[in-house]
Amino acid sequence: MISLWAIIKLTCRASIRSHIFHLLLFVLLLAILILPNTVLGDGTASGFIQVSLKYCLGVVGFILSLSTIWVGCFVLSNDLESYQIHMVFTKPISRMKVWIGKWLGVVLIHGILLLVSSGIVYGFILLQFSWKNFTKEEKTRIENEVLVGRKVYLPDLPDIDAKVKAEFQKRVAYLKTVQAENFQNLTNTEKRTMLGDLRKQIVALHGEVKPGPSGSRYWNFKGLNKNIKTPLYFRYRMYVGKISSKDQREVDGIWSVRFLVPEEDVKGRKPGEEIATKEIFVPKSQYPEKQMCGVFHEIALMPAVIDKDGTATIVFTNFDRENKPVYFQAADGPKLLMNAGPFWENYLRAVFMILLKLLFLAGLACTAGGLLSMPMAVFVVFSYLLVGICASYIINIESEFGDVHELVQYEAWHETAARIVSRSILWGIIPMQKFEVSDIVANGELIELSFMGRTVFDFFILRGVPIFIIGVLLYRRRELGLIIRK
Repeated sequence: MISLWAIIKLTCRASIRSHIFHLLLFVLLLAILILPNTVLGDGTASGFIQVSLKYCLGVVGFILSLSTIWVGCFVLSNDLESYQIHMVFTKPISRMKVWIGKWLGVVLIHGILLLVSSGIVYGFILLQFSWKNFTKEEKTRIENEVLVGRKVYLPDLPDIDAKVKAEFQKRVAYLKTVQAENFQNLTNTEKRTMLGDLRKQIVALHGEVKPGPSGSRYWNFKGLNKNIKTPLYFRYRMYVGKISSKDQREVDGIWSVRFLVPEEDVKGRKPGEEIATKEIFVPKSQYPEKQMCGVFHEIALMPAVIDKDGTATIVFTNFDRENKPVYFQAADGPKLLMNAGPFWENYLRAVFMILLKLLFLAGLACTAGGLLSMPMAVFVVFSYLLVGICASYIINIESEFGDVHELVQYEAWHETAARIVSRSILWGIIPMQKFEVSDIVANGELIELSFMGRTVFDFFILRGVPIFIIGVLLYRRRELGLIIRK
């Protein structure tokens, strides 16, 4: 342990002596000091705190990631190219211990920087909340929507993939029987486009609320905590006429909530006797209210909206004056948010996710730095990250088609091979976006322990640790006599 600790200390000293490290440290301090006082948000007090928190925490993670990559590649490749490691290996210390010591040294110094910088950001956010001339109502809203950890509940959604598959099969059967010649002339690209367009149409229809009471849209939220005493918050964003943030306007509508009430007088009933209930829908306002489309809204609800089965039902009725439909997207809600913990605890979880990303990046950089020269190691690491970004983009494109197995029967052999190879490659890549949680914490949403556990297991243990083991094994077998200083 003494030798390992000595390597860790030497690594920290080498990191501090790096000029790039000094530059990135200066940029980091500058960012966390300036950003909280320059961002504007959406003009509201809660929007100002949200944007400050999101940008500051995101910049901290980004700059420390760059520094981790640079220092991780530098400490190993520089020791090899300057022949310093040759003197270390004359002592009774294994190469594996050297590699682990370098990795822990890089993680230690950036972990300290992360704690300091995230602590400064946390302090600035609380100071802004205290010093700004926010009204009492604005401060209450910030405490309920931003400076909190709220568990997210999503409504029950239909099986979109099953609907797309059924409709796609109907259209294919129609083309085969009625327009067989046209169907034979369709290329695989045209069939894929048809499937993608069909999915978009079904998703749009599912989120559409037509004008008038007959077109009311119902959302059912299940698995809610029946014993909660604090208010729930219903968060949503809607669009009128089209699904686009541009050219949106106000729309008139009424939100209603379902309550279960006894069907008859409960006086005189024996204790424990089951009471028959009926459901009624209570509107939040007597007349249609004007609501701006294209922006997020939150409605506070009483805990009484949750029935004995842990279910809440919320309804929207569209009374648009121009008789235009209103659209909801699954990515924008609606969702129910329930207070589940304090802000500081949720903030610490966000800091842990950044630290987990730095742990992986340090190992990846040390793996490349122990095998390659400094420029080539940096190039390899950034290439890996670029492939991860492209992989996420490809995954998002495939998700638009949902269940793409319907297209397999139309694929050529080389297309099938390309699909299998690409998915195999994507399985081994770790997109850094998976560690990004600044949006979640800025929205006051709880970073679930289950999400953190899955991230640690799926990305760090299953994919990261094998990369580290390969790096250590190749570093142990590297021929030091082949390294020649130019």
